This record gives sequence, C-alpha cells and structure tokens, in this order.
Amino acid sequence: MGKHGGMYGAQWRKARIAFLREHPFCAMCGKALRGADAVVDHIRPHRGDPVLFWDENNWQALCKECHDRKTLTEDINPTYQSFGDSADALKNGQIDAAFIVAGAPTTAITDLSTSGQVYLVAIDDEHVDKLIAASPYYSAYTVTADTYGMPEDVQTVAVAAVVLVRDDVSDDAVYTFVSTIFNNIDAIAEQHGKGAELNVEFAANMTSVPYHPGAAKYFAEQGLEVATK
Repeated sequence: MGKHGGMYGAQWRKARIAFLREHPFCAMCGKALRGADAVVDHIRPHRGDPVLFWDENNWQALCKECHDRKTLTEDINPTYQSFGDSADALKNGQIDAAFIVAGAPTTAITDLSTSGQVYLVAIDDEHVDKLIAASPYYSAYTVTADTYGMPEDVQTVAVAAVVLVRDDVSDDAVYTFVSTIFNNIDAIAEQHGKGAELNVEFAANMTSVPYHPGAAKYFAEQGLEVATK
C-alpha cells in the first residue's frame, strides 16, 4: 500500500469483502480466491487519486501471485548509477534493487552479502532464453553459492568483456598485451576469481568487431584463426 496506505481503512476493507464475494476467482489465472491470497487490484494504478481508487470499474479480483506480477513495474522509479553507487544505495536503504554489471566476486557486493543485507535474484530458463534471443551478446551464467556465501547457486546472464583498440596501435604492443594475459592466466586467477574463466578459445570467437593484427598473430600461434580487417 505504501504512501497511500491511509486510503485502505475500514471503508475499503468493507468494500473489498463485498467485491470479492461477487468476484471469487482471479481475473487473470481463474484460481479460486481464499483469505490472504485474495487481492482487489486497481486495474489502472490510482496513485492516490480518490476517483480512480473508488471506481469499481477500475477494480479486479486477483490472486496474490498474479497481483504481484502485474504491479511489479507499476511503482518503479529507475535511477542510473555505477555499481559501486548502487551498492551504497542498497546499503543505505535508498533503493530496493539494482542491476550489477561487474565480474563476480565484486567487493561491494561481497560486503553487502556477508552482512545479510541483500540476496541475488535468479533468472529462470524461460527468461534467460528470451534475453538471449533478443540480445545475443548475453550468455547464461551461474553465480556459484560460494561466490557470495549464498545458500545455493544463482542463474543469471553475463556479457563478455571485450578490449577495443585503435587501428594505429602497433602490432607488437597489442601482441604483447594479449600474450601477457593468456600466458599468465594462473597468476591473474590468484588475484581475482574471474581470471580462472579466461579462455583463449572463447576469446577467439568474437564476431562483433574485427581483430587487430597483433591479436590475430597471437591467436594464430595457438592454432586459432580470427577475422581481421
């Protein structure tokens, strides 16, 4: 009910009971409504408008599950900030949820998770498939339980990190950069868990942009052919 909770007093409770008596089934899924599972929903969010609030033509009976699904995005006020600022805002109670695009484990999220202040929301197979179909640069990814001390693994989606370089950077410089990374995977993994995910075969399968000749030289030495300009 939030900031309009004062509207849901005795008069509303009486009207709610009468409405549910006349509408005993969920308007969305058809389930029989009982007890706390029964919700009188405002089809068009009233946002404190008493006319919309009391207009019975704007009411529908829903089960709690359908109501929660319908209203999930009705009262969202998005903010756009870095993942570090998002973590601070979660900690300070300024936001309710955040999309974090960062390599796990991320210190800011580790601090929150160990204090029991947050949890990760899993994405089910259906919605992972829809995301990938709409945006093929996503891939399914599992954040393991030990990453943030969670009770179980959490399925989500991930994007590949791609390093872009200008054409005028020398072949030798790019070759040294790429070879240094892939010849030192174990050392990198010791510093951050994401290092263990570095994979030369995966790195050679990008198709969105051509490879710099210096990078192509390194991959060729590993028996991998990549597209250049």
